[in-house]
Amino acid sequence: MKIDAVVVGVACLAGAGCFSASHSASSSAISAAAADTVRIDGSAALAPLARSLADAYRSERPSSVVTVGSGLGSRERIDAVRLRHIDIALASQIVGSELAAHGLAASEVAKSAVVFAVNVDVPVTSLSSRQICDAYRGGVTNWRQLGGSDLPLAPHTRPAAEVDAAIVLAGIECFRAASLTTTARMIERPEAMAAELSSVSGALGMTSMPFVDQSGGRIKALTLDGIPPDAERVRRGEYPLTRSSYLVTTASPSAAAARFIAFVRSDAGARVIRANGAVPLP
Repeated sequence: MKIDAVVVGVACLAGAGCFSASHSASSSAISAAAADTVRIDGSAALAPLARSLADAYRSERPSSVVTVGSGLGSRERIDAVRLRHIDIALASQIVGSELAAHGLAASEVAKSAVVFAVNVDVPVTSLSSRQICDAYRGGVTNWRQLGGSDLPLAPHTRPAAEVDAAIVLAGIECFRAASLTTTARMIERPEAMAAELSSVSGALGMTSMPFVDQSGGRIKALTLDGIPPDAERVRRGEYPLTRSSYLVTTASPSAAAARFIAFVRSDAGARVIRANGAVPLP
């Protein structure tokens, strides 16, 4: 019995030692994973670009974990970064003094075109500002009136406070009056607008180029007043409707967040940004 007790005691000690080593290794693995995790959320309109960048980053760093959320409002995203619930907030508009007051910093990494886009079944490729305003005012109800086929025109719009709509309102003089009397269908979220444009025959709506480029050809961006919304026109400042892409962090971001931002600013990140129809910024 004493021998058995000694054997059991030695076995238990050996087992405890093994458990301790295993537990230590597991803890180290968890710590390493946490150190290479980047949590991103914010403007839903910038999420497609952020996801493409996250995919490319993970290809270069397979051990990394990068998550992109489904969207946060302007106030929510600032609070989420400040409280470190996320590492990076996506934003198209920032107030420098507000960020500084909360100990936050912003990096502008890209610009992209805000476009009027159509379902792939619409043969029209270009509209003037006046034609767009007429369509939203209700003066044009069929694509045949705009040089297209006999197809009902289905206009879609975004809430005036949202960035895409705000940019259109500021950039197209007649659109403010047209929007006051429009019968266009109101679409609350940018990904929902992309879904409508992809699926509704004759649809016309406002969106941004990353959604167009990721639609698999189901959405077409229109030339506006003779100026195509391509990256070169955006870079030269010729295309009138553009939005910025900011990455907002704490003034001292985590090492993982800093690595991700460095990747976004690298040549590899620039290639991803260009592939999404946007213009990388230094």
